[in-house]
Amino acid sequence: MPTPKRPVPEEFALLKPSYVHGTFDVDGTVRTVPGYTTTVVKNRTPAFIDKSRTCATRRGHSRTAG
Repeated sequence: MPTPKRPVPEEFALLKPSYVHGTFDVDGTVRTVPGYTTTVVKNRTPAFIDKSRTCATRRGHSRTAG
């Protein structure tokens, strides 16, 4: 029986928190990302939000503030 593939995250996930050089799962590959962990997350957040908005729009979901 084949081994099921593990789900691949859409973007990234912090697996081993640390102040610097955190261990992330980046598109299914576990690796240490150099730099302050908070800066890595801050720099990736805008693209993550934009991608989630695009995916929601494609699925027919749209949210508006107000």
